[in-house]
Amino acid sequence: MPPEIESHTDEIKPPSFLDNFKNSFHNATENLRLLAGETLNEIDTWKKIRVWIFHIFPISDQLRPGKYNVHVFIEDFLAAVAVTAMIIPQSLAYGSLARIPAVQSFISATIPLIIYAIFGSGRQLALGPEALTSVLIGVYAEKEVLAYGGTVSDVASTLTLLVGIFCLLIAVIQAGFIDNILAGYLLTGFVSGIGTLIMIEQVPGLVGVHLEANANAPALETFYNTINNIHKMSLLTFLISLSNIAFLFAAKSLKYKYGPKLKTTKSGKYLLLIPELFILVVFMTMLSGIMDLQNNGVQVIGDIGQFSFRAPQFHLDRVRRLTQPALIITIMGFVVTQVVNRTFGMLNNYTVSKHRELVAVSFANLVSAGVGGSMVCGSLPRSRVLANSGARTMLCNLIVGIFTIIALSTVSPLLHYLPKATLESIVFVAAYGLIDWGEIKFLFKLRSTWEIAQFLATFAITIGSSISDGVIFCFLLAALVIVRRTTKLEMRIMGRVTVYTHFPNLDKQQLVFDADGQEKDSTEDLQEIKSGDINPTSSPTPVQYRFVPVDEYPDAQFFSAITIISIKGPLLFFNANRIPREIDAMVHKQRKIRYLRQREDRDGSPSHRRIGTETKYVSMTLNTLEIVTQQKTIPAGEQDEEKFLPDNIQRNRARNATTALSENQNMTTIFDFSASDDLDSAASYVFASAIKNIKGKVLLASLSAQHLKLFSYAGILNFEGDQCNVFETVGVAVRSIISEEEYFSESLS
Repeated sequence: MPPEIESHTDEIKPPSFLDNFKNSFHNATENLRLLAGETLNEIDTWKKIRVWIFHIFPISDQLRPGKYNVHVFIEDFLAAVAVTAMIIPQSLAYGSLARIPAVQSFISATIPLIIYAIFGSGRQLALGPEALTSVLIGVYAEKEVLAYGGTVSDVASTLTLLVGIFCLLIAVIQAGFIDNILAGYLLTGFVSGIGTLIMIEQVPGLVGVHLEANANAPALETFYNTINNIHKMSLLTFLISLSNIAFLFAAKSLKYKYGPKLKTTKSGKYLLLIPELFILVVFMTMLSGIMDLQNNGVQVIGDIGQFSFRAPQFHLDRVRRLTQPALIITIMGFVVTQVVNRTFGMLNNYTVSKHRELVAVSFANLVSAGVGGSMVCGSLPRSRVLANSGARTMLCNLIVGIFTIIALSTVSPLLHYLPKATLESIVFVAAYGLIDWGEIKFLFKLRSTWEIAQFLATFAITIGSSISDGVIFCFLLAALVIVRRTTKLEMRIMGRVTVYTHFPNLDKQQLVFDADGQEKDSTEDLQEIKSGDINPTSSPTPVQYRFVPVDEYPDAQFFSAITIISIKGPLLFFNANRIPREIDAMVHKQRKIRYLRQREDRDGSPSHRRIGTETKYVSMTLNTLEIVTQQKTIPAGEQDEEKFLPDNIQRNRARNATTALSENQNMTTIFDFSASDDLDSAASYVFASAIKNIKGKVLLASLSAQHLKLFSYAGILNFEGDQCNVFETVGVAVRSIISEEEYFSESLS
């Protein structure tokens, strides 16, 4: 063996005990890490599955161990019993509004509720038939039958099927915002009109006058025909109706007055769970059977048929004709459902996803149509009963659906003796509840002309014509209002104001401002200022400057040869065509203000801008921008005698002066985008074309990433040297074109 190899082999030593221990420890920790990683991956996967299950089936999250117990179940059970006692008479009454058989209305109060309980998330939302949607279904179903034949039952099921499909489509395209289309006093007028119309339609049945059915007859015509035939009324029917309505109103009033006191006692709490509708229906059914009211001129419901599910008949031509009515009913039902969810979500500190609710309501209506039922949506009165009864989870709707099936399968024959006047009394009171008197009083108290006009217009159209005409007018007016407001482009002229402070100990506040006068930091002496230890001075001390709208601050000053225009709101395709006109209007507006101020300085008399106005200065405390106003009094002798000239002469003089001013000055225009939150390609193209027609230099300030991207494509941005036209703020843009002395000058126009 060569010596070099021998010497090399002598250097190889076996691993020591310490090396073996290190290697073993390293291998063991590596194996543990891999094992832990696999376990964590499995745990993470299971968590994802659970989250997915809870998202698809919210009831599974509400009923999981640790969150659900016996006490919560008892509250859900009692609430379900109360709603079951309420939903049976309501379903019967609302079935008459929808012109469908009682059995079909009962079906809507069973299986759809169970489906919603599985997929829905509104814990206090009571699903089922509702007065508003029932009357819409009745109107469109009766029109379809009179025009093309068929049965009202099949037409109602077809509308329910289309409602389910539309709800699912709206959820898929994420269009849950459509509930905002019908909002405000426009919706209040429409719903109040429907409530009044329903009440008028119940008058013939309440007094026992029989009129020929006419689906196209306006409500006022129905009321007029009832008055003409009042001599045919049934006195007994009228007395029953009057007593039933009085009982329902009295019961609601007593619950409202004594309900808080009764809730403090155990027996009182259970007493409040009994719905007045249930008491009325049981009592009137027994009274009718005992006194044989049917043979004394009082109409009763009669045989409502055997409660059973059925498969309706769907026709493609009918589906095509009912598409538009179904879309209207879908939106109305979704609006009602969202009102209930928002109301009780805020009261119970939870939020409900609009799109998840759309899917749940869609499945409920699809199943309802498949088993021969009618449309379902959220019910505010029943939801209020659920909430007041202590309902906590979606299990309530499931129990209500099961209880309703059991009750209707056993006691439905007993409803044979229930007087129709009782049902019409229930509908009358429910329709009265659709009118929000508190909101109407608030509207007229505000004396807002435009909103009062919306309310009265939709109310009058609904009452004077028909529900279908009211629906069309309501949607048309809502669309016009939305288009009018969204296409509005707001631009404002900006001027400079001086920021003052009332407090002489300015060094204690340590206020620091940037180039625009924005406060960056403050001290911890807030308590000293709040307690009044620092007393304000009569003459404020100047601190810095801000750029504010001239409309809000009439004394804001302008820099010579600079126009600052603030764009408020989005610049999008629907308001892009207004950009050139608004820019031109803002430029002329500033020129006119300059002319009025120059005339004031020249003549020594106040301009129209200052007569009867208030001068303002700004007070900067630690965290608040306070506007302090002082009323300015103008002696009569100092008023401008030129105001007595005709208006057209004054306008001509101002126009001539602004034209001369524009010819003598090379203006720089600065656009402030700090209040503009959106921009699209169409608006960027129009804006680029508009600023190319502006004489002088154009600067852009406070651009967002979207503005930078689209304006760069439009070729109007320049970042190089003296030609740079993009700046972080308006203050930086102004200081880039004027001297420091002029920027801090107090003698501006």
